[in-house]
Amino acid sequence: MKLLQLKYFAKTFRRATTPRFFVNSLPKSGTNLVVSLTEAYGLLRISGPIIATRAHPDLFRNRQGMIFGHVEHMGDLARDTGVDKGFLLIRRPADYAVSLARYIVASRRHPLHAALHDLPPEELLTAVIGGTRTAEGFSLDPVATRYATYLESAKAAGLVLLDFDELRAGGPAGGAETAFLELIGGPDYARNFSAMLTRSQETSSTFRHSLRARAVEFPIEKMTGHASLVAAERMYDEALRTRA
Repeated sequence: MKLLQLKYFAKTFRRATTPRFFVNSLPKSGTNLVVSLTEAYGLLRISGPIIATRAHPDLFRNRQGMIFGHVEHMGDLARDTGVDKGFLLIRRPADYAVSLARYIVASRRHPLHAALHDLPPEELLTAVIGGTRTAEGFSLDPVATRYATYLESAKAAGLVLLDFDELRAGGPAGGAETAFLELIGGPDYARNFSAMLTRSQETSSTFRHSLRARAVEFPIEKMTGHASLVAAERMYDEALRTRA
């Protein structure tokens, strides 16, 4: 964590420190897309990651520009983080599940990943969607529980929802993704978007992990009726349908 903080400070400390905002996300929902796009545009300082169960002012102290991380319970945004604006980046649950499974295959650094790494693809995907607990005591909640936690917290904190696919496509005219891209890329962000997206993929560690794990086929089509995935997909669709 501290090494990552130092990495982004060293790479972006000469950049603008304002606007100051926080991008929250469920892990493997596109965090590296946001970070690498911000880095590629070259305008704002990048601070993070912040990984916590609950937001606390100390976690956000001395962080400037685009702050990113994974915080399950945001609380009162201004009081608990000291930032004026926040976003929650979300991704279609089926795609999120495959992304997490690929990451587990590509990286054993986390003890949970090490415990699940050698499972057959269908068993690994089932664990990612339905939740699991390892013999060492590491656990992963069902995907519906994870989505409910982040979406309910985001709504209470007034976070603006960003959709991964819309963001990667350059944002719909007048949408939240368009506003966000303008925030990190300036008024003429669209003119440079394709080049910035390509550059972001070159610097994204998660994108490289995904490429390495592409040889493994995860049968997500067999999971479409899984109760937890169905519930998460419903929450995702409703959240986007009703967002401001």
